[in-house]
Amino acid sequence: MTPEQPRRVRRPKDKEDLIQSLTDGKAAVFPTYRELLIFSAALGFFHHEPKPFSGSSEPIQWSTFLGTPGEQLVDMLTAATVADPSALGTGAEHFNRRLELFEEYANGGLEILKKELSVSNAPADEVIRNMILSIEEIAGEEAPEPDLREIAESLSI
Repeated sequence: MTPEQPRRVRRPKDKEDLIQSLTDGKAAVFPTYRELLIFSAALGFFHHEPKPFSGSSEPIQWSTFLGTPGEQLVDMLTAATVADPSALGTGAEHFNRRLELFEEYANGGLEILKKELSVSNAPADEVIRNMILSIEEIAGEEAPEPDLREIAESLSI
C-alpha cells in the first residue's frame, strides 16, 4: 500500500486548537494526533461528512500509521466510497487519493467534534464517550449485516 515516497498525512490548520486540546496535557482524550485523526475519519464517514481543506498544520509521517487501524481505515474508506476498484491500486496517485479521502473524512469528523464540544458543558472525554454510545446505538438499530460476498466481488477479490 505504501508508495516509494509516501506523502505525509495532513491535519487541517483551522482545527489546530481543537487538535491540541484533545491531544495535549492532562485533559487529553487521545494519546496522539494519529489516534485523533483515525477516530475523526471514522466519525466523519459515519456522518457522511467529508470536508476538503487547503491549509495544513505540520503533517504526520505516514509511517506512524503503518500497522495500525488507521492504515486499514484509509483503504476501507476508499472501498466504501469510490466506485472504481482501481482506486485501491498500488500507484502513488491512487495512494495519494486514498490519503486525501481519509484527510477529508477526518476534517469532517473534527468539525462534528468541534460543534459537539461547543454546545456541551461536559468534559471532552464525556462528550466523546456519549457520541460513541450514540453511534453504537444507531448502528445497532440500522446496520444491516454486510454481504461479504458482494463486497469481495465488487473489489475483484
